[in-house]
Amino acid sequence: MSISSFIKLIKDYSNEKIIGSFINCFFKLNNIDLLKINNYQNSEISKYIQYSSIELENKINANFKQLTIKDLEIMFENVIDNEKKKKEGVVYTPDYIIDFILDYSIDIFNKNNSTNFIPIICDPACGSGGFLLQALKKISTIYKIPLEETLNYIRGVDINPHSISYTRALIEIFFIVQTKTLPKNNFNLFVMDTLLTDTSKYLKKINAPNGIDILVTNPPYVKLQHLEEEYRTQLIEKYSKYIHGNFSTSILFILKGYNLLSNNGVLGYITQNNFFTSLTAKNIREYLQNKKALHTIIDFVHTKVFENASAYTFLLFLTKKSNDKFYFEWCLSPKEKLKNISLKSLLSINTLNSKKWRLAPKKHLENLYKIENIGKKLKDITDIKVGIATLKDTVYIISDEIDIEQEITKPIIKISEWNDEFEMKKNKKRIIFPYKKIDDKFVIIDEEEMKNKYPKAYNYLLKHKKELLSRNKGKLKLKYFYEWGRNQSMEANGPKLLTKTFSKGPNFMLDTTDSLFCNGYSVKPKNEKNLPIKVLQKILNSIIMDYYTKITSFQIEGNYQCFQKNFIETFTIPDLTDLDKKFILNENNIDEFLCQLYDIKMDEIKEIVTR
Repeated sequence: MSISSFIKLIKDYSNEKIIGSFINCFFKLNNIDLLKINNYQNSEISKYIQYSSIELENKINANFKQLTIKDLEIMFENVIDNEKKKKEGVVYTPDYIIDFILDYSIDIFNKNNSTNFIPIICDPACGSGGFLLQALKKISTIYKIPLEETLNYIRGVDINPHSISYTRALIEIFFIVQTKTLPKNNFNLFVMDTLLTDTSKYLKKINAPNGIDILVTNPPYVKLQHLEEEYRTQLIEKYSKYIHGNFSTSILFILKGYNLLSNNGVLGYITQNNFFTSLTAKNIREYLQNKKALHTIIDFVHTKVFENASAYTFLLFLTKKSNDKFYFEWCLSPKEKLKNISLKSLLSINTLNSKKWRLAPKKHLENLYKIENIGKKLKDITDIKVGIATLKDTVYIISDEIDIEQEITKPIIKISEWNDEFEMKKNKKRIIFPYKKIDDKFVIIDEEEMKNKYPKAYNYLLKHKKELLSRNKGKLKLKYFYEWGRNQSMEANGPKLLTKTFSKGPNFMLDTTDSLFCNGYSVKPKNEKNLPIKVLQKILNSIIMDYYTKITSFQIEGNYQCFQKNFIETFTIPDLTDLDKKFILNENNIDEFLCQLYDIKMDEIKEIVTR
């Protein structure tokens, strides 16, 4: 049984009992008598062992024949309750990731400094101390100094006092196992808010006045809505120059981390790869570009590294020393391939656009350039529209069972429910449409007309008035409570191509009706004669578009690509002859033909796309 599964089974015990019982079992299983350890009574582990439960120890012994320090580290991570994980972004980082980040960061640092210079290594969000424990071992081995002396070069910071306590306990256990003694040196562990503490005060507090030489962590990924309102306000005020919208704390740790570095310092993080494309992170991307801080990016693309999190991640290495170029590679099987990864692809920082980082090995970037410049861009030759936005579809979209005047409804396609355009023809959903068209504009039907002309619809909406008024936290400026959240795409004449916002590869479905739509986008040629919609459909569903979005878009769990307007609008359609159009329409498989049109090798596409 895994440690994580076992912790779930004993969740009714207090954290102190779980920790104390595990630590006691660990020492007993490893035949270590704590009473023989000098200064044990004043240690952090003694505080926990006093809570040890014989009943719980028996359960642990029944399930584990042995326990390692790594098991204890995982146990510490798991006792942090779910609410704290949500608020503080706690996620357990695998050892092979920690090892690579530390080894690679130390290697970069040593190339810029004398090998006799031992770096200060800091984790600014240390959790239960996984990075710090590995750093202790590596400093001792690489710089050939006694283990206890390594504590002089380690710094651990966390906003959560429990995390600092767990880290201290883990380091004590490590020293007892390795040296049969407890260290006398200062542990250099600090309860402090990395994001809000002034940089100079922070460095003074951790005794690194010239900056941190190596900063490594898995920064907490906490979304804006999960932060306490007061704390959220403080972050917004402090970082207003760099963020907007629904940011997460992880992007702030990137900015703060860079500013904590010494002159030759190195930052090594594992964090979410939506950093490349997130609108919220634009100003931070621009800042890093201007500072020429990028050294290496290793993108795990759609491979999940964390067991209990759906995030897609990458490794980011920054240096205070400026760089004109940076290394970039994909690593789709990090557990097997990361250790021996070959970093060959050098990209110029000057070619990056802060609006969205287009990152791929050089040959694929060259292919992207071809795709985006060989013809006319979708944004110029098609209308790309997002679906309707009521902000309460569960009220407005109705089934046949609800008795409402047919005249105030319109057919609507919820794109996310369909995978096949032929099945989509069976769609029977309708939506309450409380608008009328006057001088080519849709205006809301006033309340008097609603009551008199559509009493059933009005009474139905009245029952849901409280729900409708609560949309967007009650901040919608409505003339009437039954207005939609936003006035967009209120007309959607066919034929049009519909795509889900997220899809496993391109799936543009033809809709020939005038149905409204939601949960996706529509694409419609501006000139059907020049670009027949079925020709457009086959190109958009081709291996070329699949390849394009896998590189330029971002993925979510299950290898779903994003097909939002901003990810597809710069895709181009080559100039097509009548013979080209006829061939595309009549052939089942046009991928090889399109590769020739776009001048891209199929072998290079198949490095990324599997069909």
